[in-house]
Amino acid sequence: MDNSTAANIERIRLLRNKYAHASTSHLTDKELKKERKNIISCIHGIERTLHLNSTQFEDAAEAIFKAAKEQEDFGENLTKCQDEIRTMQKRQDEHENHLLKKTEEIQGDILTVHERLDELEKPLQKNTRKLQETKYETSIITQWQEDDEFFVSTKAAENVSKMVETNNLVIVTGHSGSGKSAIIQHIALQYRGRGWVVKPVYSFKEIHETCKSENFEKASHIFVFNDPIGKESYDEMSYNEWVRYRETFDLLIKRAKLLLTCRSLIVSDKRATGFFEQKLGELGINEQKFVKVDIDDNHCRLTTDEKKSMFKKHLPHEKPTEKEFNQICKIDMYFPLLCKLCRGQLIQKRNIVDVFKEPANVLETEIKRYRTKDKEVYCGLVCLILSKNDLSLSDLKNNNELFSKTLKMCELHHYTLPSTIIDKLKPLCGFLVKNNGEKYSFYHDFVMEVTTYVCGSDHPEEILDFADVSFLRKRVSVEKRKSNDPFTIVLEHQHIEKLVNRLIKELSGDRFIEVILSPCLRNKHVIRCVKNHLNDLSRNGMLELITKPQKTNTENKEFEHDMNDSLYTRLQFVSSMIEISPLFALITFCHDELSEYCLNLLKTNENLMNLFRKRAADVKKKSLFPAICANGNTDFLQMFTDDEIVECKNIKWNNMYPIHIISVFHNYHILDNVIKEDTNVDIFTTDKNAMTPLLLASGNKAQERGCQIERKGKSTDSTSRNKTVERLIFSGAGVNLCDRKGQSPLHKACQNGYESTAKLLLDNKAVVNLCDNNGNSPLLAACHNGHESTAKLLLANGADVNLCNKNGWFSLLIACFNGDESTANLLLANDADVNLCNKSGNSPLYKACYYGHESTAKRLLVNGADVNLCDKNGDSPLSAACYNGHENTAELLLVNDADVNLCNNSGKSPLFKACYNGHESTAKLLLVNGADLNLCDKNGISPQQIACQNGHKINFYLT
Repeated sequence: MDNSTAANIERIRLLRNKYAHASTSHLTDKELKKERKNIISCIHGIERTLHLNSTQFEDAAEAIFKAAKEQEDFGENLTKCQDEIRTMQKRQDEHENHLLKKTEEIQGDILTVHERLDELEKPLQKNTRKLQETKYETSIITQWQEDDEFFVSTKAAENVSKMVETNNLVIVTGHSGSGKSAIIQHIALQYRGRGWVVKPVYSFKEIHETCKSENFEKASHIFVFNDPIGKESYDEMSYNEWVRYRETFDLLIKRAKLLLTCRSLIVSDKRATGFFEQKLGELGINEQKFVKVDIDDNHCRLTTDEKKSMFKKHLPHEKPTEKEFNQICKIDMYFPLLCKLCRGQLIQKRNIVDVFKEPANVLETEIKRYRTKDKEVYCGLVCLILSKNDLSLSDLKNNNELFSKTLKMCELHHYTLPSTIIDKLKPLCGFLVKNNGEKYSFYHDFVMEVTTYVCGSDHPEEILDFADVSFLRKRVSVEKRKSNDPFTIVLEHQHIEKLVNRLIKELSGDRFIEVILSPCLRNKHVIRCVKNHLNDLSRNGMLELITKPQKTNTENKEFEHDMNDSLYTRLQFVSSMIEISPLFALITFCHDELSEYCLNLLKTNENLMNLFRKRAADVKKKSLFPAICANGNTDFLQMFTDDEIVECKNIKWNNMYPIHIISVFHNYHILDNVIKEDTNVDIFTTDKNAMTPLLLASGNKAQERGCQIERKGKSTDSTSRNKTVERLIFSGAGVNLCDRKGQSPLHKACQNGYESTAKLLLDNKAVVNLCDNNGNSPLLAACHNGHESTAKLLLANGADVNLCNKNGWFSLLIACFNGDESTANLLLANDADVNLCNKSGNSPLYKACYYGHESTAKRLLVNGADVNLCDKNGDSPLSAACYNGHENTAELLLVNDADVNLCNNSGKSPLFKACYNGHESTAKLLLVNGADLNLCDKNGISPQQIACQNGHKINFYLT
């Protein structure tokens, strides 16, 4: 073997070429060891040939081998790591899938637990309801449940339901038969299923009594009240009852929910304004506002698809042609009601299109058919009318006179049994009538109105004899007027005598106020007939009738002069005493012709009066003088001498002196007769919220409220008010003197939108920024009730646009709270601070978004509102909108760079808030815009988990 240096070098070169040009440079450990041995052997040969004493070449070779080995180990380790990473990723994916599956199983288990808990709670809830629901209430709710079988969810119903979730008082408004009652009853039944106690009520007194009961504190209550201040029209008596229990009503909405319905024509009645306003003082203490939802507006009105669904639900076997269906779906008035009525077999025999086009005519024809073809049914309907829409078998048995008269009127044999008539009503249930236990009532007000019109028109004398006096006041007229309801019973001239007989009879009873309020009593023919009746009475009988004190049917309770809402009416005035004479009421309600006639009768019978000296003095002073002050007729005042007027000046009526009575009813033309040199024009009333005459005059709306009084040459309300204010100021009244709540005359004028009165006060040095005890300024009061022109006047006179009350509320905030975009624009144009916050840290944008006032929010953003400005809890405007499911408002905020993942102090994100209340569409909007589905709150609860915990099934997968 050649061991020369050249040979050894060649062997090393060949080994190098062998692996340098090979397809792979990888060697096994055995191969590497063999080749290493060969190379080291060659190096040793070279070192021997060259006689080298060092191991320089061998060391270099060993270093190369070591580096090669390390490089190979690194590659192997890298490959091994990559394999391990892939393995770990696979295991992680498997683990995540396992966790997701487990989470879904747990969520399913939680829902199952919820369902089981619900099942366990049902008996408890049932027992609780048994304790708190009367038998009658249970029967009513059973009727609701039967009706609810045909309920069709609509945009209107969803909107109302959403409002009920976040507000304690919701008033659903709309036309008769538009489905108002069906919606609130459906919602009430849902709450009942969640354990709430549902209370159907028919008066504010019932609500008051429930609140006083022991059981009220033991469960959550929801009250359902249809038409609280009138059905066919605004009812002053019902409104007055609300005023009486207003304090209870205001306290109740902080602890329970109230669902009310009200017809559109009543909402638009100016006399009802106070019912739909929230007190300014409540803000900051209880920010639960009450909400009106008009289900006939463009947003909520029934769509064609909703109408078709409703029609098919009620009438699945009805097959109208496409043309007929289109005609039916064009109908708006009474549509939901007509779907219900068409379920009745008798109506089904009619042309379905005619029923929807002319429902009143069809129903009228049907009732007239009963009158001739089925008199027993007709008799049952008449009995319902005469029994005030509340009829039972025992009622007929116990009122033999009424039943006998009804049988005769309907041309039935006198031996017809009450049970026969009641049995005839049973087949009409669900069509014309409904049954609650043993009681029957009309199925709907529309049915009652048409039936009443038919019966009353055919049998006016019997109606006048037996109908309730309240019915006569509301439903009977002696003259045709444009303002009359289409179902008003208009009497012929020959029936006026009969009407007057009934009115005179009721004047001597404890419901004589119903007579005084009757529009018929203002008719000239009725007045003439009443005069004749009074003249025909014996002197003693006449005196007894018009001067004997009668019970007013009101509780012995002093009425507070709560001018915050312009509530003081003539009816309140007369109802503030337990007893008054009919003459007092006639004078107060400005029945001037009848009042004058009665006064002249008393004067003519002076000798008789002398026999009743005590009563004469009482009639003339204690009874008549306050009434004349309320009336304002100078001719009546001339009955009194100057000395008698001076003596009467100190007579109090419901905490008011004569000067207060004259001022509150704006009778400026008799002020000078009462104000003398020694008169204290700033004297306060003696109730707990004592007020001066100027305060009363500035705040009340005397003419539009109470009865509608028609007088020739009578000034308008604003003119009368302003002239009264002017006279009082001229007489030295303090223009900045406040009541015990700290409210000035300017404050009272502004909160009611009396712009001309406010200007008059400002011209007489009223302080424009004078605040009440809660820090509410006149500007804040004006903005609270949406009186834009009054707010504009105040701003022009130096009102501080950013002045806050004690809770930090300011004018722009209250405008945005109410969604009053127009007033908000005015304030912004006058340098209102768009990012000013109240003590809770709520900005105007936050409030607008919380209540879903999208257009107002947009206006604020245009004017520089901070889209991410949070309140003290860290809740952003987006979070507020999402909490209440205001999807459009949330979208507006997101377009304007709202932080979709901005969390509050508890770590709750907007998505969390949306999921908390089950607002699925809002949640999906947030996810589309980058919301983090896994963002948990400080308790580690995710949006998915909170939705599950609250029983909401939300699909979080976006398609």
